[in-house]
Amino acid sequence: MINIPECKRTKNISVSNLFRQAVKKSSYKFDASVLPENSYYPLYIGKDYLDILEEENNAIIWGRRGTGKTHLLKAFNQKINEDKNNKSISYYISCDGFKDSDSIKIDFEDDFSKMKFYATRTYTNFMNALIELIIDTYKDILIDKFNIKSPMKKREKLDKIEKKIDFLIDKVNVGSPQIYDKTQIVTESEDKVHANNIGGEVDVGITNALPYLKAKINGIIKLGKEQSRKKIKEIKYNFEINFMEIRTAFNELLNEMGVDQLYICIDELWSIDQLFPVPIQPLFLEYIKRTFFRQRKLFIKIASIREATNLNAKLSVNANYGIQSGHDILEVLNLDVFQFNIDERINIFKEILISRINYFCKTIAEKDGVEIIEYDADYILESLFKDLRHFKNMVGMSGGVPRHYLHIFYNCLKKINYKINEYYVHTYLISSVVIEIFDTDRRSDISMNSESIYSAINNYMEKSKNYFFIIKNEQVRRLYLEINNLIYCEILHRIPSSLTPFRIKDIYKAYFIDSGKYLSFLRECYNNDYSCYIREFNMEIPDDLVDNTEKYILNIDNIEDDFLECKICSSRVNKNHPVYKKHGCCTTCGTKLQNN
Repeated sequence: MINIPECKRTKNISVSNLFRQAVKKSSYKFDASVLPENSYYPLYIGKDYLDILEEENNAIIWGRRGTGKTHLLKAFNQKINEDKNNKSISYYISCDGFKDSDSIKIDFEDDFSKMKFYATRTYTNFMNALIELIIDTYKDILIDKFNIKSPMKKREKLDKIEKKIDFLIDKVNVGSPQIYDKTQIVTESEDKVHANNIGGEVDVGITNALPYLKAKINGIIKLGKEQSRKKIKEIKYNFEINFMEIRTAFNELLNEMGVDQLYICIDELWSIDQLFPVPIQPLFLEYIKRTFFRQRKLFIKIASIREATNLNAKLSVNANYGIQSGHDILEVLNLDVFQFNIDERINIFKEILISRINYFCKTIAEKDGVEIIEYDADYILESLFKDLRHFKNMVGMSGGVPRHYLHIFYNCLKKINYKINEYYVHTYLISSVVIEIFDTDRRSDISMNSESIYSAINNYMEKSKNYFFIIKNEQVRRLYLEINNLIYCEILHRIPSSLTPFRIKDIYKAYFIDSGKYLSFLRECYNNDYSCYIREFNMEIPDDLVDNTEKYILNIDNIEDDFLECKICSSRVNKNHPVYKKHGCCTTCGTKLQNN
């Protein structure tokens, strides 16, 4: 139990066990990945966003971690697939599961070959994951959406689809990077042997194709005569993929399935660069573009973090790869709530909480066979926060991130042991939880030397007692790798240029300091007596920004950039790396770099 007297109710209230259970479930399921599979669409409050995604285009959705990208894609996925009145299908695939489990030691001719190898393996893994989803769902799709009642017609249809899937598997995997052993046959025997590579034929009937197709993706083995061999080890790598053949095979499968529109929802695009020793995002996207883009029935929807995403790489004026925003793909949504005013933000977060509590009230009541009760907003907020001011402060301290907001709420309820009849969620409790989350989670892996941007931010807070600042555009360009790292780690939050005053945005970029870092500073600065700073905590651009611009400038003139970015492969190159110091080139692809 947290020792904050302000959280203690002067008079206990009566709350039902159903309400208490629903509140508990609503709080600890703050990550979309742990929500029940059938709950994504009912719990998603941005229904107009789902309509935007249904438009026939290739689209990308931006948002900081926790702003609801995964929830949006899964809600869209559920909406499309559960609508029996259309013949549209949606598949959701997250890129954070594509790391190879096999340990392979390879000597590459150059670093670009290394990049090509990992991009190709990732593409193949992606395609196989998509095919497995199709295998898992196509029977149900035919039953639910196409209403084929005749067993004979359904069997004929399934046989044709399974043959198309089998054909697609071959096209995807024959060109994937594999290791081949060149062998010289010396003697022969009559036993059984397995082939080195995928694609061997197995005599199975098409009626048993489901397990066969899935096994084939994972590398089915071929049976035949064993041959005693003397092996001359010569490792070769095949990077060639025939995108036209894969594209044709995929279209033939869609036509056989009778699908009007197919949506492929790609989540966590940024994460694939975290999995491999070289950055591969642009090359992977090039492969996706060659396979799926500019097709009438097929649309790609991507969700990613802007600061950690690289859509394309330019080798020269006429040679580049990846996808181009506004040409290959449209930026349709930014899930950052900074674009809304404070009242709109409060309403959004209020609806998130209310919809969750009532959803879990319904599911618990149905399971227990008791009367379903739907609680109104006033009852929920008064029971949990007593005063709307405390709820508004929780929204403000969350930095406008729904996952962080629910995480704070969860920790607050744990601190009072879910005894909402005796305690309520108070501003002091919220602020202590926010500081705790910052101290335990967000300070890790941050550069804190005396000449870092992090240190400059500390000095700025010390001087101004403010959580808002601006940086000159040329300084942002020079140090954007470090700035983006702080944004990715949620130490900083970038304010969209559309919200910045006209006289400011062409010269400066605007930022908020994370509330956990700011409140931690205030608590230390004022020996826990920082109540006046958190009484009304709203992250807003100061009213006097235009008239007192100098007051809010973060000066980082004296900070040296320790990294360069390679324009060819997008790698971050440390200036102290011995290869860069000796040759002045990228440590990944070998391109000469200029230290501007």
